[in-house]
Amino acid sequence: MTRLEQPTPEAAEPHYAGWGQRLRAWLLDILIVYGVLIVLALVLYAIIGPDNDPSTDDSAAYGAIAGIAGFVIMPFYFGLLQGRQPGQSVGKRKIGIAVRRAETFDRLGYRRSFTRSLVTLAFWLLPPTWLLDYLWSIWDRRRQALHDKVAASVVIRLRS
Repeated sequence: MTRLEQPTPEAAEPHYAGWGQRLRAWLLDILIVYGVLIVLALVLYAIIGPDNDPSTDDSAAYGAIAGIAGFVIMPFYFGLLQGRQPGQSVGKRKIGIAVRRAETFDRLGYRRSFTRSLVTLAFWLLPPTWLLDYLWSIWDRRRQALHDKVAASVVIRLRS
């Protein structure tokens, strides 16, 4: 094959997942993780029960614990599921998108996947940055959010 006959790198690139697809997958994942945590908090509350003192209501504490637990668990959830083959969380699998290495489109791997998850968490801890992080993929040529750029990852569509 001569140099002129070789495909351009743009031709070999897959279709990148759009912002709406990414948002739907993320919302599904949030519902799954927090749904499980809320059920666990309710079971724990039912087992331990209120302390019969009307001046103390521990139900809000159980909700807060579930919220904080979710914030801690999410990086592990995404890091483990997206680091393995095929690079999908449950939500991404349902929507038909996957996380891949930006330069080769191969499996992301656990190191990059955890980096991507921890950078996302760091952006969430800095209030204005999480919004910029997620909106960035709207205007980026490769539809990368800022956490994708840090981890050298892209989110691709697996089906049309």
